[in-house]
Amino acid sequence: MACYNEDPEFPILVISESGDLAEKWVTKIKQEFETNDILKDHFGELKGALWQSRDIELNNGTKIVARGAGQQARGWHWKVIICDDLEGNETIS
Repeated sequence: MACYNEDPEFPILVISESGDLAEKWVTKIKQEFETNDILKDHFGELKGALWQSRDIELNNGTKIVARGAGQQARGWHWKVIICDDLEGNETIS
């Protein structure tokens, strides 16, 4: 949430081994925004115009995008990249 007021157009990439795993992270983030009373009290309603499973936009224009390690993530100047388990059993053997 430190990124929230930093820049109204603050793109954040969540990347994992697969798009499905990255999507699970974005789903967890969305759940926090929707259910965490402390966040709601401090920031108000965070839900913006885009609220999908892999791509969300907060009410100030901040974008959070989920992608798998092999998926396209070009066209943005990411301010924050969150990486989680980029390699699976198939790629490390």
